[in-house]
Amino acid sequence: IYLITYAWRNRVKVAAQMADYARTFSFGMMVSGFVVLMFSRLFGRNIFWEALMGDDFMLRVKLAAEEGVELLAIGLILMAIVEFVLIRDSKR
Repeated sequence: IYLITYAWRNRVKVAAQMADYARTFSFGMMVSGFVVLMFSRLFGRNIFWEALMGDDFMLRVKLAAEEGVELLAIGLILMAIVEFVLIRDSKR
């Protein structure tokens, strides 16, 4: 509730800051990370794996693949955060 209130009271400043961030490379990497994270949720659906593997369905294989894709997504998001912090600090 506090964050929504702050964003609403400072909406012009927040909008300008978001527009500045949207022009950075780290924003693209952050969006890519969230897209990969959404893909991992779809990729990990049991119905997909059961159709793919048929009677040979192995839960461990599905979980390993799903967690690997989620780790990739979180890595992309982490790299975007680190890059943003480095860019922000270099502008000071």
